[in-house]
Amino acid sequence: MWQEFKECLLWTKSTSQCQYQVG
Repeated sequence: MWQEFKECLLWTKSTSQCQYQVG
C-alpha cells in the first residue's frame, strides 16, 4: 500500500492526490 502511495507522490507531487491510497 505504501509502495503505491510513494509512487503516487512521485507522479502527482501532491499528497492530496494520494490520500485515498492510505485512507
